[in-house]
Amino acid sequence: MRLLGTWLLSTLDDRWLKLLLIAWLGFYLFQYYFHRQAGERLTNAPRMAPILGLAAGTVQGASGISAHVVAPYFHARGLKMGAYAFALGFAFLLFSIGQFTAISGLNLFTSERLSVSLMALLPTIIFIQIGIRLSRKTNELMFNRIIIGLFFAMEFKLIFDVV
Repeated sequence: MRLLGTWLLSTLDDRWLKLLLIAWLGFYLFQYYFHRQAGERLTNAPRMAPILGLAAGTVQGASGISAHVVAPYFHARGLKMGAYAFALGFAFLLFSIGQFTAISGLNLFTSERLSVSLMALLPTIIFIQIGIRLSRKTNELMFNRIIIGLFFAMEFKLIFDVV
């Protein structure tokens, strides 16, 4: 799927991909606030994991970002703070390795993409350290509120990008 996603990266207008992500994340937020029972059904539905994994791998390959798919899924599964951070980080690691391999194999690395990728490492390292320090002072309720707030921020950013 990463190969499909990587191919989409080179051919597809990212506006369509963002519209799909807006719909998915909007659906999750709507479900979370208005149909909590439906969200709990997702917790008991591990069979959705391959479908969402396929979608996340394709989105990761096409855009380099799969958080809009993966993060709500792990949140709906009801993972606690430490387990959530580990699952999300491990998923991102696997997707990044797959995407790097696919992009390298298809000779899609340009000097611009490489330099942007390397520049993205600095804020990533900084914010991981900030997150680790803040996690020591955060309880599960506050963590959940932060995650939902981030989901709203991601949704608004996607909408802003499309408009």
